[in-house]
Amino acid sequence: MTTLRTCSELEEAELVKSVLAGSGVTAFLPEENSALWSNAIGGYRVQVEDADADRANEVLRQADLPAPPAS
Repeated sequence: MTTLRTCSELEEAELVKSVLAGSGVTAFLPEENSALWSNAIGGYRVQVEDADADRANEVLRQADLPAPPAS
């Protein structure tokens, strides 16, 4: 799995997931059911299969949802 981004709010992560789904890319939110712990564990990760990572990043770029800069 490749983490595309980490969102501080579940709603933001769900938006990213929805944009990806609309383009045929399946995304996962491993912390989706961990709302009480999300801040402690660093937020909500949006993940895709490794093989879909390049396509997913392109979809987000075209949707004006660019991947955050590498740290």
